[in-house]
Amino acid sequence: MADKFVVSKADNSLFIRQEGSQLLYVLIYVDDIVVISTNPLAIDRFVKDLDVHFSLKDLSHLNYFLGIEVTYTLNGNLMEDERLFRSIVGALQYVVITRPDSAFSINKVCQYMHKPLDTHFKVVKRILRHLQGTLEYGLQFTHNSKLLLESYSDESWGSDIDDHRSTSGFCVFLGGNPISWSSKKQQVVSRSTAEAEYRSLAHVAAEI
Repeated sequence: MADKFVVSKADNSLFIRQEGSQLLYVLIYVDDIVVISTNPLAIDRFVKDLDVHFSLKDLSHLNYFLGIEVTYTLNGNLMEDERLFRSIVGALQYVVITRPDSAFSINKVCQYMHKPLDTHFKVVKRILRHLQGTLEYGLQFTHNSKLLLESYSDESWGSDIDDHRSTSGFCVFLGGNPISWSSKKQQVVSRSTAEAEYRSLAHVAAEI
């Protein structure tokens, strides 16, 4: 069976067999194997032949391979690594503890944890590149004899094109030093900028 295959020049773990117009691809990584063919019957025959020599566990349709999730759509097979997206975005939430300048963008990508798209992952990579280029950024605290508590808030009215909800943001200072900040989408739709501003104000007032 092995002499019918040739090793791919692009990847030495990919084996290709051609019989006429029929192609069979076998991708092997340790004991994980993915079999693809232009003819579904060829896959069945190959698996049965391989099972004669090795004990196999056929998992049928491909769902996961090397930590990558594969989903199927009417337009073809769409490979998505939603778990990787959620893992990175989950870790980015810790960045907000010392990087208030990233609070808005990180909160934005958090809103797509349920079903992220490729475009959302591109945004995540842009955030990572920004953080990599600004590793020296941080919080500066200065001595101040006047412990004055100040807070500032703002909103972006109806900024979400999907549900038209506004985004609130605030920052609280004690003695001129930042001690609390947040950026989050409002839970309801505000019918005016004034209503959105009041909701944002209520958000920071609750924090104080």
